[in-house]
Amino acid sequence: MNKDARRLGFFLILLILIFSAGCRRGQSGEEARGGVLDLRAPADFSRPVELEGEWAFFWNDFASVSNLGDFAPVSAAEYMRVHGDWLPYGRGYAVYSLKILLPPDAPRCLGLRFLNVLDNYTVYVDGRFKYTAGRPSTTASGSAAESSAVLIPLRNKGGSVDIVITVSNWNNKHGGLCRKIYFGDYHVLRRARDRALALDGIIIGAVAIIGFYHLAASILLKKTDSHKPYLYLFLVFSAIVLFLGCKNELLFSALFPGFSASLRSRFIYTTLVLSVPLFCCYIRSVFPGYFSRRFFGLILLISLGAWSLILTADRSLYTRIVIPLEIFNIIVSLYVLIRLLIAAFKTGDSTTAAFLPGYLMMVGGLVFSILDDALLVPAWLPAAVFLLFTFYQTVLQARSTSLMFGRIKNLNSAFLEMEKQTEKLYDLSFLDPLTGLANRRFLNEYMQKLWERNTITGSEVGMIIVDIDFFKLYNEDRKS
Repeated sequence: MNKDARRLGFFLILLILIFSAGCRRGQSGEEARGGVLDLRAPADFSRPVELEGEWAFFWNDFASVSNLGDFAPVSAAEYMRVHGDWLPYGRGYAVYSLKILLPPDAPRCLGLRFLNVLDNYTVYVDGRFKYTAGRPSTTASGSAAESSAVLIPLRNKGGSVDIVITVSNWNNKHGGLCRKIYFGDYHVLRRARDRALALDGIIIGAVAIIGFYHLAASILLKKTDSHKPYLYLFLVFSAIVLFLGCKNELLFSALFPGFSASLRSRFIYTTLVLSVPLFCCYIRSVFPGYFSRRFFGLILLISLGAWSLILTADRSLYTRIVIPLEIFNIIVSLYVLIRLLIAAFKTGDSTTAAFLPGYLMMVGGLVFSILDDALLVPAWLPAAVFLLFTFYQTVLQARSTSLMFGRIKNLNSAFLEMEKQTEKLYDLSFLDPLTGLANRRFLNEYMQKLWERNTITGSEVGMIIVDIDFFKLYNEDRKS
């Protein structure tokens, strides 16, 4: 157990280091103060600038091309930090405003890069309409939800850029610009977005390929109980693919421009509801004696109930289950973790101990994904943790399968040895050791079987008795 405990400790330390690295805020330049971001000091436009800090904030106001002059930062009664939400205000609509002061050598081709903002918003730059996501409105009935990751090109026309954004959150419990917004050289922003899309594509493709491998293994092993772990892993990896494709750079939206924002939202919540229960079912299929069937039945029943709500209810309703869902997943995760820890230390089973790091990776990836902005983790970190989890579980399942085939090989060897011993026992029981001929016991059993068969068939039985003279001399000759 010492060796396995050291391995477990190594993976725990690795996860802590990854988490610590991800929680460090990146150097993104100056923060906005009072609705103004001053970049006139020597600015590095070779990398994106995060538009964080205090934006001018106008609650229950709605911007259009005709009234953009009313939302200058100097006329704001209050300021709101970006990125962040406005839960204290409840559901509604508001306007954000920011003035960016540029140095004389700023690039002529600028850009704004929005990540997957969860609200409906419209962007105006220097008094002109630039982009809209969904349909923001002053009423819930007039609003249409959409989440998008977009890169907006801008033209540098002078020493400043004025940005006004109208946001409404009738369709989501969060409000405001709760995802990061980047500003800078358009070509730099585009390269950053292309790299992020490529990284998402590589990670999602790797997880998908490994998932299909487990599906094939499950189909080939369908006649045995060993197919269940492969099937559950395929379902878990499928949930990860859906989750990653609908997060970060929204790879599915980039590949399929008409991809429904409503469908994307339901995909994300589906993975949050089903991923932990599915992985728990996988663990139970590997360690059936450690967990109660009733407990896991209750988990699946609650999860399926929440899933049915996600599939049928409006987004404004099912987004309210996020916090109860997170609490539920935490409780289930802690229960399974405690049971595995107790089993590992009681039995000293190396296989049980080996499952703990993978389980922690799964839970860690979900935590990073749900709280990515609150924890200030990089966008790629949850995807990297899920990819590491995928490879780890694949190796672990391959190891379990290898051990199973090793046991089958040992059983076959034992069976062959038993057959040899059975043949020896047959020789000792029914053959005469001196002549190698069948003895009297064999004759009695053979005649009994023959008599029973001929009683049914009506056949006759014939027997020839031969007396060998002077057999004693033959017997003594054989002994000499």
